[in-house]
Amino acid sequence: MNAARPVHRWASKNAARVWYGSGSFVPVIESEAGEHYPFRCKSDGSLEINFQYLMSKPPFAEEAKRLDMLARLNAIPGVSIAPDRADKRPSIPVGVLTDPAALRHFLSVLDWAVAEIRRFTNPAGGR
Repeated sequence: MNAARPVHRWASKNAARVWYGSGSFVPVIESEAGEHYPFRCKSDGSLEINFQYLMSKPPFAEEAKRLDMLARLNAIPGVSIAPDRADKRPSIPVGVLTDPAALRHFLSVLDWAVAEIRRFTNPAGGR
């Protein structure tokens, strides 16, 4: 299984739009606080978690919220992101997500992050 495909399907379904760059894609999550870019999936087989960009807007401007996301990601077997990377763009190998349970866990982390963004910026729960 090419793990990038289901990650791309998630992005297409959950993001306002998907930005395509040179050999990569980035879901763009819109909120009242602006645009959020949770990750970048690259053709080299890596997936960057964009803490560096997430930290510029609520709710991930709070270090505790980024560390919560980091801990959720680290619960995926094969993922190990050091806490001092919660303000950077650490990468995880997309291949880790070929395990169906790991993929489900990763997508659930993304669902949680999007829900946090939307809840913080639109308490009524709008999209």
